[in-house]
Amino acid sequence: MESESIIRDPFTVGDNNSLRFNAEIPQESFVNILTGDVKSLIKAAKDAKHERFASFSGREISSALVVDCISRVLFL
Repeated sequence: MESESIIRDPFTVGDNNSLRFNAEIPQESFVNILTGDVKSLIKAAKDAKHERFASFSGREISSALVVDCISRVLFL
């Protein structure tokens, strides 16, 4: 629980309503089921952008690198 969070997307529901993932999850791993909806995911992205740009207050921004998450794309 004190390590980096790694996102795994479920790709199907198996027998007995079990979730199946496209990557292995080690036995006895801590799992946090994330929730959200389209509106909250878009708001979170906008908030992150505004927070980051605010940290450059008074300085010109000549370029930016934007990275998208495949999990967000799949959900949306």
